[in-house]
Amino acid sequence: MPGSRSAKRLLFLIVGLLLGLYLSLGGFFCPDWGWAQTSFEQGLAAYQAGQYQSAIAHWQTALTNADGIEQEATIRGNLAIAYYETGQYQQAIEANQTAIAQFTSLNQPAAVGQVQSNLGNVYEALGTYGRAIEMYKSALEIAQQSGNRVSEGISLGNLGYLYFLQGERSQALAAYAESLAIAEETGDREGAGHRYFNLAIAYHAVNDFPLARETYQRSLTIAREIGHLTLQAKALSSLGMVEADQGDIDGAIAYYEASLQISEQIANPELRARLLNNFGHALLAANRLDEAAAQLRSAIAYMASLRDNLGDRESVAIFDTQIYTYNLLTQILVAQDKAEAALEVAEAGRAQAFSQLLLSRLSRTEGLENPEPRTFAIADMQQLAQQTNTTLVEYALVPEADFRVIGRQRGRTSDIHIWVIQPDGHVSFRQRHIAPEDDQLDELVQRSRQTLGIGGRGIGVVASANEETSAQALEHIYQLLVAPIEDLLPADPTAEVVFVPQESLYLVPFTALIDNQGDYLIQHHTVMTAPSLQVLALIQQDSLEAAQSAPSTQNALIVGNPTMPVVWDPIIETTAALAPLPGAETEALQIANQLNTQALTGDTASEVIVKSRMATASIIHFATHGLLEYGQPAESGIRDVPGAIALAPSDDQDGLLTSAEILNELSLNAELVVLSACDTGRGEITGDGVNGLARAFLGTGAQNVVVSLWAVPDAPTAELMVHFYDELAQGQNQAQAMRSAMLSTLGQHPNPRDWAAFTLMGQP
Repeated sequence: MPGSRSAKRLLFLIVGLLLGLYLSLGGFFCPDWGWAQTSFEQGLAAYQAGQYQSAIAHWQTALTNADGIEQEATIRGNLAIAYYETGQYQQAIEANQTAIAQFTSLNQPAAVGQVQSNLGNVYEALGTYGRAIEMYKSALEIAQQSGNRVSEGISLGNLGYLYFLQGERSQALAAYAESLAIAEETGDREGAGHRYFNLAIAYHAVNDFPLARETYQRSLTIAREIGHLTLQAKALSSLGMVEADQGDIDGAIAYYEASLQISEQIANPELRARLLNNFGHALLAANRLDEAAAQLRSAIAYMASLRDNLGDRESVAIFDTQIYTYNLLTQILVAQDKAEAALEVAEAGRAQAFSQLLLSRLSRTEGLENPEPRTFAIADMQQLAQQTNTTLVEYALVPEADFRVIGRQRGRTSDIHIWVIQPDGHVSFRQRHIAPEDDQLDELVQRSRQTLGIGGRGIGVVASANEETSAQALEHIYQLLVAPIEDLLPADPTAEVVFVPQESLYLVPFTALIDNQGDYLIQHHTVMTAPSLQVLALIQQDSLEAAQSAPSTQNALIVGNPTMPVVWDPIIETTAALAPLPGAETEALQIANQLNTQALTGDTASEVIVKSRMATASIIHFATHGLLEYGQPAESGIRDVPGAIALAPSDDQDGLLTSAEILNELSLNAELVVLSACDTGRGEITGDGVNGLARAFLGTGAQNVVVSLWAVPDAPTAELMVHFYDELAQGQNQAQAMRSAMLSTLGQHPNPRDWAAFTLMGQP
């Protein structure tokens, strides 16, 4: 009986969003709006009753009857709040942005600040915390300049919660205290209720259960006094978590049932999903597994609805806040000995935005619009393994039992779930426990990278690498990830194995893991990676369709050591040109000779020329610098999607081919893209996979992408790539060719840092 497994618990601490509502402030109500006023008032009444869809309908009517920009901006601001409450985040963003522009044109900074605060709420719900903080800080500055104490308190409370989400608890508590003092000073009862709620979350997070209970109760009391249904539901659910933490499961369930009953009066899918998650957790603790699974499946359905109509970037961000509900349901199914059903949920809990990106691409080629997400069932996974004659290995990381999920934070891994689908379709399940006294998995992965002595392409290799420590770390990771499934892997070393990592496992150099005999994994297996099995299947489908229209003759685009662009250098705090890479140029010239084409180097490797040739190339090879952080607003302030490839600049192009440009501007038909540069396989690790260059190339039509997991050394990389293309010319497939190239390079450069950085992603 899996009773010990059923004790595993995850907690969602439901956040108290501190909405700077026009409704509660009343600052924009206009006494003489004619027909617009009637509809506006009807919308207010509907909103206050929790009838958000009705409020939206009334306010949309008011918008059509609005007289002038100020009325339009006011109505749009309120519409944005209702869109937010109903989980229509894209519409909320657009309405808020339009309202900000209109109030700015009217020179009404106080109104701009209030709308910015509400827009920050939307970004926070999506998990895009950098944007949320930007909005909150701007709103705070405007409130302070205008002397609007209520708005100042709201903005401070919002900022406090963002600080808390990012682990800055002392800053969060200071902001909460100041915000609460302002709420009490101004008589803002709703604001005080939210502040007490967020303070309670902070106490709860450090296991001060008596103070958390008392503070949640204060929030609940205020919520009942003012008739705030959403805050009542959140406070009741959180009190249920306190009771569950104290071992009173029956008391916890009673609180959850009360919160769910209230939430039925509110059309808020995000709130409903969180409450159902918490209820499922309590039912799991009570060993009522079937009921727990049912509640969690309902929560997942609500979460999926929140991703409707979002752009790719927003879908990635919000999914990163949702993955633990999938994780919890997976644990329940494992506890019920339903390993295959658990695998289906584990698959659904990863790379959904990536899958939708690929599905949209496929649908466009078929002349379809707005494709519906497809369920990827166990039969589909078995068919994939059989059709590709590949062994598929999927991992899921289970956090420790007492971890409380807050936003995008991650817990310490206590168990690793592993599924193996063999080429005949047989599914096996194994698991590996990590005891509390053992090394944390994330730290072990980071240590393995640090002790490899990783340097950068063109700048040499760190000489202080501790080979013994590196080997020990790689052996330890092997014991956690591969040893439990050794007997399920193919005996033929040329048979392909596709690993599907999760979270920190994306940084693991699987090829360099060391077994009990001291051999590297690459010596016994041909290795690939993928963000999910569904992504793998969609790439496979895309490649089959692309093959029908692919060029009949090989058309290779080889780029090496372009004239380097100028970028911001954080070390010297100024702009500077990237260092040239003579080894990369030699690599490009040799590979171009192998493929009977001309390499683009120096000024000829301009961004303009490279982009113009990429659409028709069957092989694309970049031997240049890769910029891991470029495109992250927090780092560069430029774009949303991390990652860029250095090319030669020209008058109208900066010489940086970014992930965003690849996704938004290009359509590829390449069988292979090789990113022979630093850190091209890295990026922003999310619940959707690694958001970076590899995802961008696969998402825009490449069938296979070779990327690097660290800053690769120049000379050994050139040797490895020349070997790789030699093996391709001799008829090996891409995975087998990479294995042969690694083994050849290993003979000359035995340290894994020199040959193990590269991984092949894409079609088996």
